[in-house]
Amino acid sequence: MSGSTAAAGQGDEGRPAGGTPIEVFDHPGSGHLFTDPSLPAEDDARAAEQLWQRALASCRSPGSAAVGPGT
Repeated sequence: MSGSTAAAGQGDEGRPAGGTPIEVFDHPGSGHLFTDPSLPAEDDARAAEQLWQRALASCRSPGSAAVGPGT
């Protein structure tokens, strides 16, 4: 698995169109529905846990629209 920092809407010249940095994570070997434990051929519990931890951390970060009670 790898993570890299990129920019949303990156232009041809390598400049971010919107200027918003993002992180892209690849989960090699994981299926498209790797977060669904009811699909044994797709399920990847380790990758799913990492995805949820990163998603929840993002929601808790300053400036996130999702920050609020219970998050």
